[in-house]
Amino acid sequence: MYAFVEQKLSKLPDAARLIGEADTLLQDQEDRESKLQRVALLDQRGLVLKHQGDLAASLASSREAVRLAKQAGEAKRIAVVENHLGLLLYTMDRFDEAQSAYEDALDIDREHFGEAHEITIDTEENLALTLSAQHKFDAALPLMQRALASETKLLGADSSET
Repeated sequence: MYAFVEQKLSKLPDAARLIGEADTLLQDQEDRESKLQRVALLDQRGLVLKHQGDLAASLASSREAVRLAKQAGEAKRIAVVENHLGLLLYTMDRFDEAQSAYEDALDIDREHFGEAHEITIDTEENLALTLSAQHKFDAALPLMQRALASETKLLGADSSET
């Protein structure tokens, strides 16, 4: 198991380099599809940099991905990158900012996927954990209960994941 993890981690610098090269090629492109591809690249770069421990660079990349996603007006993409930004901010103990990112993502998730979709459930759980980290238990509990009810409905009461 550890060898597998070490092998994957050893590939992160190559992944970061390749993502950077692809991003450079797309930077001057103004069409919507290129912007969306760049959003995906910046989002992935942010995740890679987070796993490499470069949180400041990860945050810059993630914020740029959110900015471009909003500029492109792609709601589902905004929700994904906002959720990833929330994960990063949570890791950095910046809980107020993480809460805001999760709330933005959750609004979009509910509108585009519905209450019982796994993406919505994941975002609800992330928001609930962030609220708990801020000792906002009264706000976190209903979210966790709703997420559990949705997961149970989606996966079944006998599932090991509920």
